[in-house]
Amino acid sequence: MGRVLDHIVGQLHLLTLTVSVLEQRLTNTEDKLKECIEDQQEMLRENRTNKI
Repeated sequence: MGRVLDHIVGQLHLLTLTVSVLEQRLTNTEDKLKECIEDQQEMLRENRTNKI
């Protein structure tokens, strides 16, 4: 019974690590997307200014 619980705990630990990595990747992707949107908005503002 102890070995089964140790295995379950090990699997839960692995799942926790996996979720942590996925969360970090999602955060990085969100940050990069925000950066891209800000850059695009800046380019659009510059484009409008150049047309005036």
